[in-house]
Amino acid sequence: MNKHLAMAALAICVFAWSPTVEADSAAKPIASATKSREIGGFALGMPLREAAKLARIEPIGGYQFDAERDGLQFNFEVTPLGRIYRIQSSQRLGRFAEDEAFRSTLLSKLTAKYGVPASITGSMYHWELVERVRSIDPVPNPFTTMWMTASISDDDGEKSLEMKMIDFRILWADQAQANQPGRAAAENRVKF
Repeated sequence: MNKHLAMAALAICVFAWSPTVEADSAAKPIASATKSREIGGFALGMPLREAAKLARIEPIGGYQFDAERDGLQFNFEVTPLGRIYRIQSSQRLGRFAEDEAFRSTLLSKLTAKYGVPASITGSMYHWELVERVRSIDPVPNPFTTMWMTASISDDDGEKSLEMKMIDFRILWADQAQANQPGRAAAENRVKF
């Protein structure tokens, strides 16, 4: 299982316990693994109704949606309250031999917008933010709360730039808010 699928699977297990990120201050701006939190105009935390102003949004089941804008194909995943917490994009680049000059140009453009990657493996660029998260375990544990990848895919010589950005904290906050009325009602019904 690849690293990101394993993290997502862990996150799904953790969601049931309404994890919270340990913070020094409530007024502190949200930490980010990247300088920019958007791809092609679609931003993490953006309400789906705002995204629909940028492109036609197609529901594909569950909390996922597809869109196309400026030659990029997008897939979003939204919270129960309709905010984007995962953005995935694919952009066709054409047929060419990927060389060091191309990788250098791509790294320069990615760094200018998103900051220096935490790691680079070939043509895979990765940013991540690890924070201490409190879930069912009373002791906070390190968890990758926000990450982004950019990579070049090759389909029989046809190259594409694949990008993915996710912030679990947006999902957790909205899940907790959506759960609040039902939880409060259950707490009021408890009798001994």
